[in-house]
Amino acid sequence: NIPLDDEATYKMLISGNTDGVFQLESSGMKKLVRELKPSVFEDLGALVALFRPGPLESGMVTDFVERKHGRQKISYAHPLLEKVLKDTYGTIVYQEQIMQVFQILADYTLGEADMVRRMMGKKKLEEMAKQKVRFVEAASKKGMTEQAADELFGQIESFAKYCFNRSHSACYAFVSYQTAYLKAHYPVEYICAMLSNSKDDLEKIQLYITEAQKNGIKVLPPDINKSNAEFTPDGNNIRFGLNSIKGIGDAVLKEIIEEHKKGEFKDIIDFTQRINPRVINRKALENFIKAGALDCLVPCRKKLLNNIDNILNTAAKEAEAKELGQVSLFSGLGTQTQASSYQLQNFELFGSDEEFLDKQIQEFEKEYLGFYVTSHPLESIRDKLPFLTTHNIIDLVNTPNDTFVTVCGLLNSVRQIPTKKDPTKFLKAGIIEDLTGELPFVAFHKTLQNYNSLIENEKKVILSGKLQKKEEDNIQLIIESVKPVENSNIVTIELKQEIPFETLIALKDNLANYKGTDPLVISADNNGEKTKVLVSSNFWLNANNDLLQSVEKNFSNIVNISVSSLE
Repeated sequence: NIPLDDEATYKMLISGNTDGVFQLESSGMKKLVRELKPSVFEDLGALVALFRPGPLESGMVTDFVERKHGRQKISYAHPLLEKVLKDTYGTIVYQEQIMQVFQILADYTLGEADMVRRMMGKKKLEEMAKQKVRFVEAASKKGMTEQAADELFGQIESFAKYCFNRSHSACYAFVSYQTAYLKAHYPVEYICAMLSNSKDDLEKIQLYITEAQKNGIKVLPPDINKSNAEFTPDGNNIRFGLNSIKGIGDAVLKEIIEEHKKGEFKDIIDFTQRINPRVINRKALENFIKAGALDCLVPCRKKLLNNIDNILNTAAKEAEAKELGQVSLFSGLGTQTQASSYQLQNFELFGSDEEFLDKQIQEFEKEYLGFYVTSHPLESIRDKLPFLTTHNIIDLVNTPNDTFVTVCGLLNSVRQIPTKKDPTKFLKAGIIEDLTGELPFVAFHKTLQNYNSLIENEKKVILSGKLQKKEEDNIQLIIESVKPVENSNIVTIELKQEIPFETLIALKDNLANYKGTDPLVISADNNGEKTKVLVSSNFWLNANNDLLQSVEKNFSNIVNISVSSLE
């Protein structure tokens, strides 16, 4: 049983940081990996074999984990079975172990044992009844009671319906460990490969971008001089591939990549000169600009877009001049002057260097890359999100069904749908996206009566409601309340001194008059350091002037109160 002795890989596995690791990606599997803390290769094989409905429902998985960590005694139905079940802590995990039990306790041949295994899987009841008689009689002769042998047969029969074979598990485990090792030691290169492999799956790309960010790896926008077609390493960061830009065809990509091998593009005219104008059209150039791929040539997308006709006209005249065999007057002076006299003497970008607002650039990147890359609409309130929400979206897959949660994010894909029972009534469905992922939501007619105008595309909101889980990874939020981010505040009460219990109760009663949806943070001195505590949402407030005046009037000698808006 081979130890998993590579420290970096072991630490990554036991932390459950297994997004992108073969067979260990699902939320349930990540939870099991954290609980089991696999330390030997056999543990990985068992994980693959056990993480299926049958073993999970039977309690075998729990027994396996508890026995590995010594919290449950390892026992064997017969001492002879120790050599068969020792590596799996006394539990039957594989089909091969079933066959070995029949060989050892009932003197079956290997062929007979395999026949019984197949019988069990196909539920041939009459034939199994005959085998049960033979098994119990033979096991009794080796020291088992008839009752114990009967129980063991029943356990095997039940498990055989869903057990896995060891050879497949070992192969899967080997690939799991290989991919875990690569992720642990080459995270930039490995996550690049995962992103490129998932280029048509926006949900997975979002997951892997978040995974990169969790590991301190930045995901940078495409760059005409640094990007390849796919996602590629760029130092310790990851660079978007040019094929991630919507509307860019294979012919354009091939031309750019081949031309770039001859040397970097020096400026926008150098780029348009070297790329065949029959290959790159106005729309493609516009998409490159909006996605940020030409920032390295001109660091102002607005200026480039305003000059797009000027650029294309110059490139067209340049191409026409080349076709006619015209040569620059300065062609003999070196490569830097081998452009046409028209380009050298007349071309320049007009307009100011004033860039688009962040919001516009975010919209461009969302449209042409599918993601916010250089900045995110929620970035400005990143440090305040923990005070506004109960969960990040990425963590909700491990949250029980019907849990009441609060998330903050940007709404998109919002659509209004008539209800089946009454077509005159409507519900709204869509997606809320935070800095970690996306979550589908539904707002029924009753909720829309109060919050309809707030549930629109591009709205930054705080949603509260219950999680609805249809399957492990298929969840949605049933909205109960909505609050716009721009109307949200955080109330901070700083304790100036230690407060007597009676005064604390009086302060609590006073605050209860202003119950609302603005989070309340208590700040206090703790051995010379400020400690902040977010109080339960049951005590959140309505941050208005009456609240401020009331606290200042009645408790100004013991507390300071302040309100900070999100935007």
